[in-house]
Amino acid sequence: MDVFLSVDGLEVSKLRSFYTRFEIQGEQYTVRTHVYNDDRSKKTLVFTHGYLMAAVFYARLLPALAKHYRIVMFDNLGFGLNRRVQNVGDALESPEKAEQWLVTWWEKLIEGLHAELPPKFYLTGHSAGGFQSMLYA
Repeated sequence: MDVFLSVDGLEVSKLRSFYTRFEIQGEQYTVRTHVYNDDRSKKTLVFTHGYLMAAVFYARLLPALAKHYRIVMFDNLGFGLNRRVQNVGDALESPEKAEQWLVTWWEKLIEGLHAELPPKFYLTGHSAGGFQSMLYA
């Protein structure tokens, strides 16, 4: 939250941070999640970041985007305030299995965010986050 405090125009009172929890193959995941501009009358935009980044990298974009959207962001798997992934099962056996594991992670994350997300929402990502968003979609 401290990183968000230094952004001009960002209203900290509009930021809510929490952890989203879910399980895959017996392993517990706790994903750092943020909602900015919790106005549910606006369309929801889900942001995901790229490799070696975190949700806070979008902080400067939030004031402008909040004029049009309710924004949900999270620290992607293994980055930001999330721990590294310990067990990926057979995901390292082939690119297809790795992609399927990522899709499963996303499905469980989105299920875990059910109280935060409407049935339809916009999804965008940067770099590796864009790739993962595409796989999920």
